[in-house]
Amino acid sequence: MTDHWTAKTLLVSDPALGPRAEQLLRRFFPNLVCVIWDIHSVPDTKARNVVSAGPWDVVFSVHNDLLFSAREIAGMSLALNLHPALPIIRGIGHDVIPILERHSDVGVTLHEIIERVDSGLIFHVARLPLQSNASRSGVRKITQTLSLDLLEWSAQLVHQAASAREAREALRTTGNGASQQWGEISRTRNQLARLVADIKRREPMSPILQ
Repeated sequence: MTDHWTAKTLLVSDPALGPRAEQLLRRFFPNLVCVIWDIHSVPDTKARNVVSAGPWDVVFSVHNDLLFSAREIAGMSLALNLHPALPIIRGIGHDVIPILERHSDVGVTLHEIIERVDSGLIFHVARLPLQSNASRSGVRKITQTLSLDLLEWSAQLVHQAASAREAREALRTTGNGASQQWGEISRTRNQLARLVADIKRREPMSPILQ
């Protein structure tokens, strides 16, 4: 293992977590390129131009709504996503489904990015108990904290490696991903919006709306 690998590294994130993720990653990768993109405010053209400017040795996708194309993924030697939910929750809904289905835990899943969303090799899962009175905003705060913790863990392993291949193997063998599996259901943004709208009609004081 060596700490002299100068990886060409990209971070793609959103305004909620991007600045903190960037600050953390620059400790390991001073030449980091960062893209912060908000799905609700601007087109993705500029963000995709940066992503397409690879090839990249390592890509960290953190709290990110920008779905990469097969062509973009092909330009990434090691593409890592921090999915803000346990593997059972594919797609979106990380701050709604655990409350609605009364899950015992919430968490964050570090996995390899492939073309099919939330389906790549799982490297590690971090989790914490979900309190019975948890709100949607509370779940979001927990998963953001876990995301930053897991980002630091993964960045350190990647930084210590000598190549993208060695970094991938370190993540695979060090993490707990071998015992984890993705869930079968993947919800779309429209499906989640309808679900939340229905809850708002039936239960306007639901913790899902807080």
